[in-house]
Amino acid sequence: MTELPTGTVTLLFTDVEGSTAALHALGTSYGDALALHRALIREVIASHGGVEVDTQGDAFLVAFGSADGALNAARDAQRALASAAWPGDTELRVRMGIHTGEPELRDRGYVGLDVHRGARICAAAHGGQIVLSSVTRSLAREESGLSFVDLGRHRLRDVGDERLFQLVGPDPDAAFPPLRTSTASNLPVLRGPTIGRVEALAELGDLLRSGARLVTLVGPGGAGKSRLAIEAARALVGELAHGVHLVRLAAIDAPELVVTEIARSLEIQEQRDVEEALFDYLADRELLHVEVRRLAELVAVRLGGAGLAGRTVTAKLRYADFSIRTRSSTLPAAVDAADVIGDVACELLDRGLRDRPGALRLVGVGVSGLSTHRQLTLGEA
Repeated sequence: MTELPTGTVTLLFTDVEGSTAALHALGTSYGDALALHRALIREVIASHGGVEVDTQGDAFLVAFGSADGALNAARDAQRALASAAWPGDTELRVRMGIHTGEPELRDRGYVGLDVHRGARICAAAHGGQIVLSSVTRSLAREESGLSFVDLGRHRLRDVGDERLFQLVGPDPDAAFPPLRTSTASNLPVLRGPTIGRVEALAELGDLLRSGARLVTLVGPGGAGKSRLAIEAARALVGELAHGVHLVRLAAIDAPELVVTEIARSLEIQEQRDVEEALFDYLADRELLHVEVRRLAELVAVRLGGAGLAGRTVTAKLRYADFSIRTRSSTLPAAVDAADVIGDVACELLDRGLRDRPGALRLVGVGVSGLSTHRQLTLGEA
């Protein structure tokens, strides 16, 4: 028997998805399908230097001395499974999980948290999908020619959070449902209940679920904007495939650092251009960012890529008697859009207070032609 590797070991877990349904569909032919599945995987394992640690039912645990060996074995195994001639034309779909660590070798195999983490990663995947940990991804050699998709951070039962990746398999266009995990969130735990915000939470929740790309909470300091945003965001954690993330931007004065801070909160650690990496990461994801920032800069940064030059920015004030005053300004190409938007809002507030002292509210700051921008106002100026 080939000796199991020690030290840094990459573990490959496989499991047949929907085996009970396949058993019902195939009847007595299920045994033939299972035997074919085992033969295909064992052939690929041997060709890449893997050592079979355990086999139970329709599941495998295989150890490799290198991450590349496990990754190539998983890819080739999925290719072999996809091209096989299955009994009754019922393909056994196999999910795979890969993790690299330093499990402890005992008489009957490996023990330790790394084993449990690898098993949880496999359980999160779907049939035909290969999911791996960030450790394994970091050990993949660039010259290996393998491609990966960043799936973001996920919460694995009993083992904590893990940033997961998908190895692109034989079909690069294959699409899979969200992983079977609780998507990780970095929202803080708030002390005590949120009082008197039932209606505002309901309104904000409706806005967030409406498809609006940007929702802004407007109000003076201390009105409770951050707490309301966090409470509303927490209600969406289980509804968005790629999670909810808090980005604290209040202390950042330089607009060019905003992208870096957002990337940091998402743990994007690409060595290439940070902005390009962030846009690639967010391109096809369903998630929510909660950003704590001054209104003007928030609007300018989040909509800055939409071609703000030449658009009209409008600020509105509502007085206690419900009368509305507005002021508009066109955004030039040669100045910082954040400054112009901020000037519009601040000037209107100042003029409004001078002209008519008393209670007034900033209804919102909007940019022409951007129908996906929605706002909810809190507090009084």
